[in-house]
Amino acid sequence: MRIFITFLFILSCFIADAQKFIQMDAFGKKKAIRFYVGDELTFRVVGDDYFHTVIIQGLNTEKGLIKLNHGQVRLSDITEIRMTNRDIQRRFLGRKLFNFGVAFIGIGIMDAVLFGSTFGAIGAFVGGTAIVGGIILRWIMKRRTFKINKNRRLRMINLNLDDVA
Repeated sequence: MRIFITFLFILSCFIADAQKFIQMDAFGKKKAIRFYVGDELTFRVVGDDYFHTVIIQGLNTEKGLIKLNHGQVRLSDITEIRMTNRDIQRRFLGRKLFNFGVAFIGIGIMDAVLFGSTFGAIGAFVGGTAIVGGIILRWIMKRRTFKINKNRRLRMINLNLDDVA
């Protein structure tokens, strides 16, 4: 058993989970948003009035370039990033509230049909309000645009061991 553990330890010294990614940091926030090679990125460049949606093909950390299908973009030229349907935590409450409303009305109707109890206006009001509130929360939090400024920055991080040495 000791030989097996020693072998795994030696093997783990040579294997590394190396990667390059773009990280968006916000001042005062612990959690950062990361974009990996193969992710879809929607951004606005200096001087453009519209957003570009592309898939990241590669990253050149030395020059600060994002390689795309039809060219490349300098990281410092990006002024805004738009995220759509990616931030699951923000939409979590809307989805759960909607599901609660549907379940509340469904259980109330099943109780009225099977056991003969009354499903009144107050039950329909509570369930309907939860459904409408869930839909509104999901609609409001559908997409979010982040401006890259002094409070929020983009940076490329290279964790490849070959490039460090």
